[in-house]
Amino acid sequence: MKNISNLFYVLGSIVLIVVFGFFIFSQKHPSVSNAASGPDLVQVVDGKQIVKMTASAAGYSPNNFKIKANIPVVWQITSSGNAGCAGSIVSHGLFSDRIDLIPNSQVTKEFTPVAPGTYRFSCTMGMYTGTFEVIN
Repeated sequence: MKNISNLFYVLGSIVLIVVFGFFIFSQKHPSVSNAASGPDLVQVVDGKQIVKMTASAAGYSPNNFKIKANIPVVWQITSSGNAGCAGSIVSHGLFSDRIDLIPNSQVTKEFTPVAPGTYRFSCTMGMYTGTFEVIN
């Protein structure tokens, strides 16, 4: 009986180690982007910078953009399904109002960044975030 108990402890420990290892190594780790080597500049069409992003229940994608100061931005945000908290966007450094997304639709926000710097945008709760790196 003692041998069976020991066998269960050993097998249970092995199963726990395998499950724990699978959980740790199968997780997608968020990438950290360095502002100096950040994303390429967005495309300019008819004198406007075109930024395209998708909002979903998982957040914003892509969520880091490099744009130029004093050139108008057309931010096209496509909401895929019910984005939940990600369904509303604020960026106090770039514009004063809130962007409310419509499920399964595209919403466009136009603004012109004035000063260089890194500007954060997020859902209204701050759970989902992204940045605009504004350069000269």
